Amino acid sequence: MMRTTLLLFALTVSFISLHSENQTSSLSPIPPQGNEIPFRIRIEDSGFSLPNGFHSGATAIHNGKWLLISGRSNGLHGFSNDDDNFPPQSQNKMVYVIDPVEQTVIAKALDDPSSGLSETQVDDLSVTSPQSFQVGDRLYISGGYGVVTKTGKFDTKSTLTAIDVPGLIHWVTKPSKHETASEHMRQTEHPLLKVTGGAMYAVDNHLSTLLIFGQDFKGY
Repeated sequence: MMRTTLLLFALTVSFISLHSENQTSSLSPIPPQGNEIPFRIRIEDSGFSLPNGFHSGATAIHNGKWLLISGRSNGLHGFSNDDDNFPPQSQNKMVYVIDPVEQTVIAKALDDPSSGLSETQVDDLSVTSPQSFQVGDRLYISGGYGVVTKTGKFDTKSTLTAIDVPGLIHWVTKPSKHETASEHMRQTEHPLLKVTGGAMYAVDNHLSTLLIFGQDFKGY
């Protein structure tokens, strides 16, 4: 079974004077002085792991806990001219809640009977490379590439999902027969949202959203 080691990154930035020859008289120099770089990176092994691999998904943080959703559980996708590049069985249908302090990982499946999610919603939430960003307690996820289970075909999704992060964390970590995952989500669709592998950011003091780059990737 593939296991993914969680790594903690620390980035320390130091400001130093910069100087060099300008390519034109209107540009400021950017290379650092001498051979020094203006930052340092430290990588530490967290000492605990996810039960499966995880990449190309969406993440959020609430009260020190990490929420992981969507993405894939295998490695780099293939490059053949067929539909085997993104095997649907490797789409991540798990929602992970990680406590990096307590070093615990709790997971629950999107297609769990208690989720209250339809097959289409599970497809939309287990895609590869959606765009996402978090504002307060809300995680917004758009697009992504994945399978349509009903037909077996692949496409770029046109769905925007707003997730109540503390609510979904509660559904994962404190199961109750009276609570569903779907009650912590709202969804809408629009053709302009058919983007995968791009970027999405809140702008204008969170009054607007910028969705840029990426592809409308056609499946088989």
